[in-house]
Amino acid sequence: MTANNQAVEFIGVWTAAEITNMTTGEPVVIKEKIMSAKNLWKPFNATESFKELWVFDSWIVIRTNYGNLYWYEKSTLFGGTKTETLLVTSGVNFTMNQQKEFDTIEFGRDETNSSRCFLYGTKGSKVYKQEFFIDLDASPKKVIRENQYEQNFESFSGGKLLASLVTKNYFIVSCGDCAEAQVVLFNHDLEEQETFKYGSPSNNTINLAVSEPSRREMQLFTGFYNRIDAIIMQENTKSEPFFKKINNLFSVPADELNTTVHSIEVGKSPNYLIFKLQSRPYMYLMATCMYNQFFDSDSFACESCRPAHHSFGLQEENCYPCNTLWMSS
Repeated sequence: MTANNQAVEFIGVWTAAEITNMTTGEPVVIKEKIMSAKNLWKPFNATESFKELWVFDSWIVIRTNYGNLYWYEKSTLFGGTKTETLLVTSGVNFTMNQQKEFDTIEFGRDETNSSRCFLYGTKGSKVYKQEFFIDLDASPKKVIRENQYEQNFESFSGGKLLASLVTKNYFIVSCGDCAEAQVVLFNHDLEEQETFKYGSPSNNTINLAVSEPSRREMQLFTGFYNRIDAIIMQENTKSEPFFKKINNLFSVPADELNTTVHSIEVGKSPNYLIFKLQSRPYMYLMATCMYNQFFDSDSFACESCRPAHHSFGLQEENCYPCNTLWMSS
């Protein structure tokens, strides 16, 4: 899906299937374009422009510079044909109080109900949550805003350089220019769970990227001025979370930076961390294996450990019996 200030567009969804040619016995890959829908959203006037986009299983949400949220049902395939049908929800827009002035806004899934989602926001010394129910069976289809919650969090007071994201377990907020730079993990009820300090305030955003294969394991990476750190969460057999912070996975030499403002953008796939320094013209790729994997330096890939074996994650090149890890922990 692509977006710019003029329109949001589905560029296409494709399926691929491998079958065996009954005559030659050779495998054949069959590709079929299912749908494409252009101009899904267009601004209503010259001053309204696209700002953010969130994609769910059955709908998408678009936020504009006015703070409006527009909800659309995603294109669907009917009867196994290539019919390109776009269905639009009837709930045209929702506006939170002073939403366009919020420091951060993020959507999260309801992991127990695919018809619901949550919106999380920060503004000054408050964190917010709204609940939405998307009724695609109603006629006309509609989006219902249910409950709204807010919580005071004085540590964010005065901060403007905030970033946030939502995971299966947490609403995560960073603040680079608060009285103390920090990353805070809230649960989905906006209760503080863990806070990680990053030193004196800075004119830089603490950028965030996360990989979360399950509710029991999370790798959170932060890019802040001249370094990348990792925050690792692992649950034990009692579903109790344990955290470990690893500093300076990557750092920029002090003599390379001649400015107090420098960003490190970070992105995360299941096995790799991708990051870009403002001061350098190229991107980096770092292998970041999970605990059930080991790092193969020859192929630069994460390979699976044998059953009942785990590693210490990231770029550990060996797996160990689970009982050995338990005794050494």
